[in-house]
Amino acid sequence: MTVDPVYCASSFFEFRMVEDADHTFAEGVKPRRFQIPENRTPVHDSFELEEALKTAMDEALASGNCALMLSSGIDSAILAKMMPEGSKAYTLRCCAPGAVDETERAHEYAEICGLDHEIIDITWDDYIEYTPRLLKHMGQPIHSIEPQIYKAALTAKAAGFDKLIFGETADIIYGGHSIQLCREFQLDEYIEYHDFIDPHKVLKEGVTIREPYERHYKDGRMDVYGFLNDIHLRQSPNSYVDSCSLAGIEFIAPYLTTELGVPLDLDRIRSGENKYLVREVFHRLFPDMGQPKKLPMPRALAQWMADFPGATRPEFYQGAGKDMTPDQKWYIYITEMFMNMVVK
Repeated sequence: MTVDPVYCASSFFEFRMVEDADHTFAEGVKPRRFQIPENRTPVHDSFELEEALKTAMDEALASGNCALMLSSGIDSAILAKMMPEGSKAYTLRCCAPGAVDETERAHEYAEICGLDHEIIDITWDDYIEYTPRLLKHMGQPIHSIEPQIYKAALTAKAAGFDKLIFGETADIIYGGHSIQLCREFQLDEYIEYHDFIDPHKVLKEGVTIREPYERHYKDGRMDVYGFLNDIHLRQSPNSYVDSCSLAGIEFIAPYLTTELGVPLDLDRIRSGENKYLVREVFHRLFPDMGQPKKLPMPRALAQWMADFPGATRPEFYQGAGKDMTPDQKWYIYITEMFMNMVVK
């Protein structure tokens, strides 16, 4: 493998992972990689999606002791309807002033489905405790959701569960990333639009890694849906697998057993119907619940990263990131932490 910490940091800032399997931050360090499952079930309409999810849930429930991670969103709510009555459901709650709290909506789902609902409080102290071991296990910087997932996985494992079910990947597969899919893009404008952090703005020798974008540039436009279902579908589950495997519990993602068997209807996405097949399933199962607001997994980065002073390592511009968004501050903070661990 090629040891190139600046290249790897650039890749993390662009894709939240070391995208090239032949690169690493340091000798003896191997970044974990997720392989997209083969033989996924093609889905052509919402009825097929519902049936495929039921099949995946039945298989998981028959093969182990399962708990569900339940958010306020529709993806995990659908799975809650497919859990046996009395099953355990966990919801995360970040303990910080003004942090997003989705426990009330999640509790409504749990009550409707007859689930035993438990809230797991997440603090910055949890991040301090868990982050070093997660970094070591991952072999690269981690997404900011990992300490939360890891605490949930530890909690479930201690309660006797061996599988933890998530609604993860529904957004990627079924058009939930409406901001990414909002319009047509040329190659360079999509690179600028997508990159979580422009490596050149924070790293003295930062590089733009173009190949992952170029392989999804076709007929003069970016195939954004194809890009998401390549790069993001390998990056996002990797964070969940890393956290769960370190805790000794299996990550289960029923949506990931499926794939869209027809072209994504971009006109519906762009007119406001993001994730339209998933929404159709949700409204059949929860006809009286209305339209829940779409939220990312809550994490109190605005509060916890407020005093981030910026980068200090020599590879970075001094103070880089101190005026960026909370998410961007995390990416720089965690990349420096990982490099301090492994790069001499």
